[in-house]
Amino acid sequence: MKIEVKRDALVEYLGKRVTLKELEKLLRLLKIEIDEVKGDLLKLEVIDTNRPELLSTEGIARELRRFLGKPLRKYKVKNFPVRVIVDRSLSKIRPYIACSILRGLRLNEELIESLILLQERLDLTIGRKRKKTSIGLYDFNKLKPPLYYTTASPDLRFVPLGFKEELSLKEILEKHPKGVEYGHLLEGLKKYPILLDSKGRVLSFPPIINSEEIGKVTSRTRNILVEVTGTDLRSVSRALNIVTMNLIDMGGKAYGATIVYPNMKIRTPSFKDREMDLRISYLKEISGLDPKISEIKNILRKMGFKAKPKGKDKLRVVVPFYREDVMHEVDLVEEFLIGYGFNKIKPEKLDIVTTGKFDELDEFLEDVRELMVGLGFQEILSFTLTNKDLLFRKMRRKESRVVEILNPISKNFSCLRNSILPSLLEFASKNKRYDYPQRIFEIGEVFFPNEDLENKVEEKIYLGCLLLEQKASFSSMKSVADVLFREFGVKVKLEEEHDPSFIEGRCGKLVKDGRKIGIIGEINPYVLEEFGLIMPTAALEIDLGELFGDRGSGD
Repeated sequence: MKIEVKRDALVEYLGKRVTLKELEKLLRLLKIEIDEVKGDLLKLEVIDTNRPELLSTEGIARELRRFLGKPLRKYKVKNFPVRVIVDRSLSKIRPYIACSILRGLRLNEELIESLILLQERLDLTIGRKRKKTSIGLYDFNKLKPPLYYTTASPDLRFVPLGFKEELSLKEILEKHPKGVEYGHLLEGLKKYPILLDSKGRVLSFPPIINSEEIGKVTSRTRNILVEVTGTDLRSVSRALNIVTMNLIDMGGKAYGATIVYPNMKIRTPSFKDREMDLRISYLKEISGLDPKISEIKNILRKMGFKAKPKGKDKLRVVVPFYREDVMHEVDLVEEFLIGYGFNKIKPEKLDIVTTGKFDELDEFLEDVRELMVGLGFQEILSFTLTNKDLLFRKMRRKESRVVEILNPISKNFSCLRNSILPSLLEFASKNKRYDYPQRIFEIGEVFFPNEDLENKVEEKIYLGCLLLEQKASFSSMKSVADVLFREFGVKVKLEEEHDPSFIEGRCGKLVKDGRKIGIIGEINPYVLEEFGLIMPTAALEIDLGELFGDRGSGD
């Protein structure tokens, strides 16, 4: 991600003047490159997208101080004076919120600009354009706790940020620039998320806009409430921690909030570090080096990780709370190598000389892509990680065994998909505002548990496609399948199928040599409703591995 920072502001945080060449060398340790220098302005590219805490002057300076041997600030929360009560009605809309309070700030226009830029960058990255998280800042002196995170009817009125007159929530979505930009995130809802204080005054209409009265931060603001709402608690907490850390760096003292959910209580923010074990033998195997334990500890300390011996072959490493990108010991090996210096590792020639050629399966898949594009379909790419709710409940299918993630970062990515159709329907649900007809397809991996295999997981490559238009039908999708099979010379039979994802009587299974290799039909209206779709939709899904192995068998 490309960002801009002011060199003088960066140097002020560092507490030491460094030359541009020295700064470039230090930034490289953070996987940041200087693209351009215009006077005091540095145009940077943050290569590591897993480190959103580096998307600001304060975040970059925090890490660079470590490399310069400067003392590091200890981030603490004094106490938790504010309560936030979360209503049950948000459980399927935007269920999570986290807050912090920063007191004693002395902000100038430059710091406010830095804060707003960080907010926008986090909304874009962690927040996935505010779908996953969105951030609000408020003048804490103007509100009265406790706060209430609840829902309200579209008729509720308040003055949105940047406006002088009251608008209803419905009017904000139609008239306010932010409502027009992000209104699709609330499409189809009968009630909208709202944040109120104890006097019933509106703080925010998340994830759209703050109120003009309370949600405006100026150079006269001394105490700030930071609020993050979203659909994933871990991401919400991460965004809050980053903003809170920056405000502490700007001179604020942090206080927390107790979030009262219908079924639990949590305190935010949490600055608790975690511990991981690093096998020394593993580090040596991966790196190809033979460092002493003392050298490993010193380099990790330089990179921000405290380490102490644990037995003969392990180090117990303390990972800072904001380094959520460090998930496995291989990440610690990478940090060690960055600190050690990749330029110190001598390259070696490969002993084996090979001649490359195109993989036949890849060539076949490319042929399928070209055919689908020729039929008027547009290719999409989606995640192979998904969740059971999407695979089963929304598709009205009975839950079956899937390959699950042991420690998922997010509940939205808790298992591997066994079908491409849910991913396509979810994509379609996010693109309802675009013109119809829509023809989309994806060629990608699906996964199934298989105890007979060494890794217990069977991987297959599927083609999935959707046709969304008023005249979408079984016949229109069957014509697509017919072209596909004829083009690759594969003989396939169509037999009756009963699948709750499809309309009864308008669904068939594709059979080759007595084996089911795919499914075709019209999507059940109840499934379409789950995805917020109203346009008739026909679908096709095929195991391309079966086609690849039997090309040219003829009709």
